[in-house]
Amino acid sequence: ETFVVNFNDTVKLGLPTGTPFSGNGQELQAALFRGVPEGRTAFNDAVIVGLKHLGLGRRAKKTLVVISDGGDNASVHTRRQLIDMVERTPATIYTIGLYTGEDPDRDNELLTRLAHMSGGDVYLPEKPTEMLAICRRIAKDIRARYTIGYIPARGSGKADLRHIRVKVSAPGHGALTARTRTSYRYDVNPATRGGG
Repeated sequence: ETFVVNFNDTVKLGLPTGTPFSGNGQELQAALFRGVPEGRTAFNDAVIVGLKHLGLGRRAKKTLVVISDGGDNASVHTRRQLIDMVERTPATIYTIGLYTGEDPDRDNELLTRLAHMSGGDVYLPEKPTEMLAICRRIAKDIRARYTIGYIPARGSGKADLRHIRVKVSAPGHGALTARTRTSYRYDVNPATRGGG
């Protein structure tokens, strides 16, 4: 279940109307080329649309790969609304910072924050030719993920922000690192969760 979100001044799904997801390489390639990287950038809106669209999928594990400079100058949604959405979704976000030279709009800090808080990773390639290797690494990561779950104690009844830290150890191995979410917002009412 793969889809494409193209964005500049506005946000549009790349696949044809009535096709929410596709596994067809040619169809997905055509969807990528429907977007024209010009004008202003509605980054916040695009990530929120992507997370909401993930909710339409049937797979339990959901991943959003965001390729952008991280800058935003055209969104309706604020950065706070974007962060809130990421805190509420179980999706993992991988970000790839793609820009040229000293792009004044780039926001590596936001790209890093979105990836780390959702349990994903951030990549900041020096040149576009590194993209293929990065995408392959992300695909391998997605296939090798594990899910650990627990039922948290009830809080105040509000959507409390919960912080997470996972420690990993194995006999005979040195220091190990688990890449996990750093926090999530626990909603008592599942209907209010975004991104599914």
